[in-house]
Amino acid sequence: ICHSVPLQTAYDNGCIKSADKSIFILGDSYAASLFSGIDELVKKRYNDYTIKQLTDGNGPLFLNKEGETNEGTSLVQINNDRIDAVQKNKPSIVLIAWMINGKNGIPDKIEATARLVATVNEIKKVSPYSRVIVIGPVPEWNITLHRQVINFYHANHKPPPRYMSYGLNFEIKSWDKYLRDQLQIADVEYISAYEQLCNQDGCLTRVSNNISDLSAVDWGHLTKSGSIFLIN
Repeated sequence: ICHSVPLQTAYDNGCIKSADKSIFILGDSYAASLFSGIDELVKKRYNDYTIKQLTDGNGPLFLNKEGETNEGTSLVQINNDRIDAVQKNKPSIVLIAWMINGKNGIPDKIEATARLVATVNEIKKVSPYSRVIVIGPVPEWNITLHRQVINFYHANHKPPPRYMSYGLNFEIKSWDKYLRDQLQIADVEYISAYEQLCNQDGCLTRVSNNISDLSAVDWGHLTKSGSIFLIN
């Protein structure tokens, strides 16, 4: 009810409502997958906060980026609406996340970082007391995590370990390091999802001992349990 819906529908569905303390999730479907974890945390520990959300399929928060969302809406218009909503609502926290390799992602690290910093600065300009946090890229799997689990089983005749490098897209690790270093220089707050979901053995395949409790729905979108694990 709050992802990939027209702006007026988002307001009608209570996705953007007035609150003294609020967390605003902005970005594409990768950003939207953070909702489950944030919602769980708010209910358990921070119930004085309200969650707001403006996310769209293939709708990263890069200002003035040409392109269309999955629904065919102008990315420029979508992001102008998001900035306008931030200005009107003055959220306590703004969370930004996006899929690095998405249709409207920016493949060049330097350009992507520059646009990201410009976006953060614009948010701080219209809502100076908001804490703006960039959530770095989550691990991605070649084809899908589900397929890599099956492939590992066929190749090794046993379930994969909880942390695995088999079938992992290693490009994401380099993006995480670059963003962390450059955003620190630009004084932009950054949280590394990759660091939280990976270790020296690889990245999280499942959240519990249950082999079906996978951390990702497909190649990278977090499952509900994966989102809760990351946000915790």
